[in-house]
Amino acid sequence: MFLWHDSNPFDFAFREKYYEVSNLHIIYDNAYKIIQDKPKYLKLFVPIDDETLFYPDEQSIDVSFIGSLREQSRRMLIFETKRRVPSLMLAGGERESGLNAGVYAKLIRSSKISLNYSYHAFVIGK
Repeated sequence: MFLWHDSNPFDFAFREKYYEVSNLHIIYDNAYKIIQDKPKYLKLFVPIDDETLFYPDEQSIDVSFIGSLREQSRRMLIFETKRRVPSLMLAGGERESGLNAGVYAKLIRSSKISLNYSYHAFVIGK
């Protein structure tokens, strides 16, 4: 089984390459709408399209980072950002702080700037 999220140009090629050797590909991504249907694909929506969670709101938080700090390079980057931007509001994600979708969405809606730190497992050149 493969879980695909946060699409990038490499994901589509990897899905095709590993389609036959797996039983299931779970696609949890906004790109699910443009991905052709195949029997082994289970396409799930990302709640950003859910207008009951994501809508314009009062933005009382200047800058936020809402997510995991388990990965070392992410932790170093965020702590350096916090040092330079003391008003940076940090909140753990679903696993660390038990944030449900409603609380997560409220923090995102309330943020003037919300930082995201993406990391893809398939790094070119390694």
